[in-house]
Amino acid sequence: VGAPASSAAPVPTTALAGVTAEAQRAIDEIADGASAVSAQTLTASSDVVAVAAGACTSTALRSLNLYLSCSELRGAQAIATAIERTVSLETLDMEGNRIGAAGAVHIGQALGDNATLTELNLRNNGIGGDGMTEIASGVARNTCLCDLNIDGNAIGVRGAQLLAPALEVNATLRTLNIGTNELGDEGVAALAPALRANAALTTLVLRHNRIGPDGAAALANTLTRSSTLTSLDVSFNKLGDAGVATLLPACAHITTLLVAGNDVGHDGAAAAARALEHNTSLRTLDVHDNFTLHSYLTLTDALRRRSAPLDLALYDLSKGDAEFVRACARAGTLDDAAVFGADGVIVSLLDKHGTDDA
Repeated sequence: VGAPASSAAPVPTTALAGVTAEAQRAIDEIADGASAVSAQTLTASSDVVAVAAGACTSTALRSLNLYLSCSELRGAQAIATAIERTVSLETLDMEGNRIGAAGAVHIGQALGDNATLTELNLRNNGIGGDGMTEIASGVARNTCLCDLNIDGNAIGVRGAQLLAPALEVNATLRTLNIGTNELGDEGVAALAPALRANAALTTLVLRHNRIGPDGAAALANTLTRSSTLTSLDVSFNKLGDAGVATLLPACAHITTLLVAGNDVGHDGAAAAARALEHNTSLRTLDVHDNFTLHSYLTLTDALRRRSAPLDLALYDLSKGDAEFVRACARAGTLDDAAVFGADGVIVSLLDKHGTDDA
């Protein structure tokens, strides 16, 4: 008895002139009915155009990775056509494709008409503030996108102002990464009303945005009125003691909070301790690259009195500083705590009984 016939016979392809071997491989995989294709670091926009053309006609392709490929404007136009015509594509990675503001126009317009994409990565594409006009319009009209990454595009305050109305009406986006975009306090303030109105977003990444105490106050006001947002990353900003003191008490619904690298001192640690003592929702807290050991110790009593367990991330501590974690772990306040030395190597991994696992 012979093997059963394949439900979809491979489609024969012909090598395309002027296309690199990597692009040809991706084109062949798409033609053969692959559900996931990686065509990273394509060196010419003509390669991207050829791969995008193949994606247009595929009914099996679910994921396309074009990481660090040279799309530029011509490639962006071809990808936009694929986004408009696809009947199957769900995940598209365009990180580092240099599409610029002009390319963003085409991607944004296509996004508004797409009915399949659930995840789109546009990180590090030089979109800029004005380039967000059509991206924001696409987000407003889209009804399926769940995860959008526009980290590292220098969208600034202008981009935040353009994105805000889209967030007010979008009902599907669950994860939004707008880190490293020069938002500052003004950009966060522009987003805050939209974040309060949005009833779908659960994860927000705002790391590396020069957010200070005023931005923290705008976020705190948002958090007190939003019950859907559960994960917030404000790492490596400029919150300081005042920002942390304002933000943490507002995290009643937050389960994951990342505030690493915010120049928080002893006063901020004391404010965090007071907030943690009464907070029962928080499960993961990253405060590394902030406190001195003395400041960490300020948290100990609050953690001991806390009824809910907490995963606490601490980095760049000496072996002696691990005693703080051991004290908390023995008290049963931590599920797990990883302590890293200055070289990034794990010094101790403790369970809630205070035993060393590594």
